[in-house]
Amino acid sequence: MPPKALGSGFRAANLQMSIALACHALSITAAEAIVASTINGAHALRRAASIGSIEAGKSADLILLGVPDYRELPYHFGVNLVNVVMIRGAVLVERSKVKWPVP
Repeated sequence: MPPKALGSGFRAANLQMSIALACHALSITAAEAIVASTINGAHALRRAASIGSIEAGKSADLILLGVPDYRELPYHFGVNLVNVVMIRGAVLVERSKVKWPVP
């Protein structure tokens, strides 16, 4: 089976929704949906050398979700599980707090 890449089609993507919809509509596992929306998506954009996985030298754009197991993601459709948002290694959002980057 060829690799899959997921995206929302919008600039401000909702990763949780994309993963949940992919699991239900495409009958793929949560792990497959996460891979499709991270490293496979980066490969589709030809940017896998700088984004898409947690590795030294890559942009640290991350979300930390308040869910005990990644396999639960498809079952929390419509629930905001985001606890932390990091862009380029800087914490921008901590549950109910927004931090603006210093130029």
